[in-house]
Amino acid sequence: MKRWIGALAGMLVCLGGVWATDWKSITTPHFEIIFPAELEKDAQYTANLLEHHLEDILGIRPEGPARRWPVVLWNTTMTANGSVGIAPAVSYWYEVPYVYGGQFAGEWYSLLAVHEGRHMAQVDAARQGPWWLYYLLGGEAGEALHTGLTLPMWFMEGDAVWAETAYSDRGRGRVPGFASQFRALTLEHPLSYHRMVNRSYKVYTPTHYVLGYHLVSYIRETYGEEAIQEAIRWGSILPYVGFDIGLRRATGKGVKGLYNEMLSHYRDLWKEELATIPQFPSRTVVPEEADFTWYAAVRARRDGSLLLARATLEEGMRLVVRSAEGEKRTVGEIPFREPVALSDTSAYWVEYSPGQGAWEGWADLWYMDIATGTKRRLTTRGRYYGVGLSDDGTVLVGLWFSRSRDAQLQVFLLDRPGSLPPAPFFSYTFPHGEVPSEVAVSPDKETLAVVVHSPAGVSLQLLHIPTATRTTLIPPQPLPLTCPLYRAEALYFIAPLHGYPAIYAAFPQPDGPPRLFLTATAPYDITALSIAGDTLYYAAHTSWRGHSIQAVALTPSSRLPAEEAPHIPLAPTPQAPSTPFATTALIHMEQTTYPVKDYSVLGHLLNIHSWLILPLDLAHPHPEETLFNTASLTLFSTDLLGTADLALSAAYTFPTRTAHGVWTFDTTYLGLAGEYLLEGVPGTLTTTHLATARLPIQGGHGTGLNATRWVLRPALTAGITTSPEEGTHYPVEETLSFVFSRTGGPRDPIPLWGLTAELSHLHHPLQGQAPYLLSETLELRTPGLLPHAGLTIEAHAAQGTHDLDGEPFALGYRPDEDTQGILSITSTYTVPFLSPDLAPLGSPIYLRRMRLAGIYSAGWQAPAPRLPDLTTPPAQSAGCGLVTDMGLFDIPSLVFSLTTGLYWPFPPHGDGRPRLWLDVDLGFLLM
Repeated sequence: MKRWIGALAGMLVCLGGVWATDWKSITTPHFEIIFPAELEKDAQYTANLLEHHLEDILGIRPEGPARRWPVVLWNTTMTANGSVGIAPAVSYWYEVPYVYGGQFAGEWYSLLAVHEGRHMAQVDAARQGPWWLYYLLGGEAGEALHTGLTLPMWFMEGDAVWAETAYSDRGRGRVPGFASQFRALTLEHPLSYHRMVNRSYKVYTPTHYVLGYHLVSYIRETYGEEAIQEAIRWGSILPYVGFDIGLRRATGKGVKGLYNEMLSHYRDLWKEELATIPQFPSRTVVPEEADFTWYAAVRARRDGSLLLARATLEEGMRLVVRSAEGEKRTVGEIPFREPVALSDTSAYWVEYSPGQGAWEGWADLWYMDIATGTKRRLTTRGRYYGVGLSDDGTVLVGLWFSRSRDAQLQVFLLDRPGSLPPAPFFSYTFPHGEVPSEVAVSPDKETLAVVVHSPAGVSLQLLHIPTATRTTLIPPQPLPLTCPLYRAEALYFIAPLHGYPAIYAAFPQPDGPPRLFLTATAPYDITALSIAGDTLYYAAHTSWRGHSIQAVALTPSSRLPAEEAPHIPLAPTPQAPSTPFATTALIHMEQTTYPVKDYSVLGHLLNIHSWLILPLDLAHPHPEETLFNTASLTLFSTDLLGTADLALSAAYTFPTRTAHGVWTFDTTYLGLAGEYLLEGVPGTLTTTHLATARLPIQGGHGTGLNATRWVLRPALTAGITTSPEEGTHYPVEETLSFVFSRTGGPRDPIPLWGLTAELSHLHHPLQGQAPYLLSETLELRTPGLLPHAGLTIEAHAAQGTHDLDGEPFALGYRPDEDTQGILSITSTYTVPFLSPDLAPLGSPIYLRRMRLAGIYSAGWQAPAPRLPDLTTPPAQSAGCGLVTDMGLFDIPSLVFSLTTGLYWPFPPHGDGRPRLWLDVDLGFLLM
């Protein structure tokens, strides 16, 4: 009982932050909005937004929503995102707008409403054909499987981006950087459909968001909405292949044929558009590199060198100093795709740190000395999402976001680099709904140029620090503005030239609005700029191989008045008959005030959404002994806030008259060391009822590539087992697992290194099972000296004997009355020898690469639950095999590695006969 109380108390402490929040809810005819009390105004706006534009959002399902969707507004994390999940069916909206990099423009709720609302409609639209059979077998988990087999990932995300672009005057489809690499590949280096969908190891390929947006846009534009509806209908009837069949019936072509047709269409169109873009004479300072490279920031230093925030497919984001002679010096790592500000001697950035769960996180200001590479965290548990810096590095600007969704600009005066004062010198809180995204400091340090997002659009504002007054330089418009930069008499910034990237210079006029001039353009994207003297340096996406650093002279003759630039229509830019999320609709929308109710987290913990029926008892210490003579039912419950999972299981063991069928599968990694296919005492009738509660707690820092993460998963299983011969017993298992890992490059689906440990305490009185079970696993991958090496250490204390005779690192063990202590060490090393990138092995499997692998294992065993004597000769094995990295077509990012080979157990513990080495690992690409 003490163990139960202790485990439950630990979970309650972990949930304290979420449960302490005053949660409220609003119920509308089609949605339930769940939110913290301080977001009531935003919740009312969200409810009206969804209901007001319901027909547009759910247009993909003409009959309307199939359920009342819960929408949870989170304000306890600094993650800028939104999601729709099923099992349980819920949509999470994270309240920090994604304003960095210009991918989104304008009002954050509007984009979430149309994008995430579209995902809700897609899940409901897939409720056709035999979906009810999937639901009958597994609840919402079964429905999720049916949806995944019905709709390709490229369609789900592409259709959502299409909707956010078509039903608004914003959306990622109107932003040059969103599809820059797709355009470059289409024009210069076209890829096959399967290489584009499943991503390439050798060529940087855009995400399924980009591919899906262009393919969905082309299908709708060319063949109409009927083709989409036919594909969904057939996809629901025939899993995995039906979507392609539906497209063939509606268009006469499968998805590969439509993809090739789309490429041909856009290739011709984009060539014509690029020919009309004004060209500016520039020189290449840093050319494209062999591995795809992109730049988040560039700084032209006074000594002629360049300071670059540079990322590649192999390394992630690093600060690099490149001398005028072309020599490079790596300063240190910084987070991937996070705001960064540079001076000649310092770098400042925002770095995300997760909290106890997905619902909690912080973002702090960090500093790095360029000369030494030393890092320092400047804030703790902060809520910063943007950063700016004066040219001399003495004024630091932080953009801060409150839990009530109010944005604040904070100005710090730095006495020395990396030393943050306890309080800002100046702060300015923007009106609710306005969010600054980037900021530049004027040469006199009295004026800030601020890019501001609001429901009206994106504007460029001037904030005068001594008087705390604002003036509008560029009025609100629907496309993004990025990278403001003060230099002498002008203010420079990046903005689209009717869909293509351009650098503008705004020259103030004494008696009117500023005059705009074009100073540079690029074919695909511009991500950063810097000025030294009369030279403008900028990072441009210039070819499919990657980004380069260009330089252009700033002379009056090199500028082009913006009003003389030709109008270039961006393609594709889908437009619905009406744009309900345009500025006028947002401002003049009539709002209904919905009643607000209290939402109890504790009262909604029991939310059974899925179930699992199996012919074995998963809760039994030896599942192989209950195979096919037991029926089990597991119910899964998850609070809509995602704070806790609860699994309720019941098993019924049928009476058997014989115990027969010896089952032995002698392999290393599968761990199938059971002795019986069917086991039971004649006349025995056993029932088991178990409940399991799990709670993941996470932490770490950084985002994307090179991020460090740890996850702690406490779990408590308790229940009742009844047998006529054994009586009633109360099995209890407490498990604490810990994972600590470092994410590798985007081409490596396995973490660079990691530590995994699991501690379990099991008390299961039936059949005299072990009162204690302890297992620890340490897995290390060393990316430096041995980039393909792995080391695994396992320790067990259990009642039973491991099969050390030939299998020192087997997962299974033979039941025994004595308790044993086991320690095993396994090392592996792999050498790539074949990398075809994507080679079909027969539908639906493709080959990515093959590696030769070697393995060595040593194991020790003690006759008691303690550490074995490591001075004694271990049981040893060695082997070799072939590792095949494969994936499934149309399922992007998923990679599985199949290892096949032989290993030999050494005498005297082993007999020297070869055994089968078989292993399967799953991973996900981060490209």
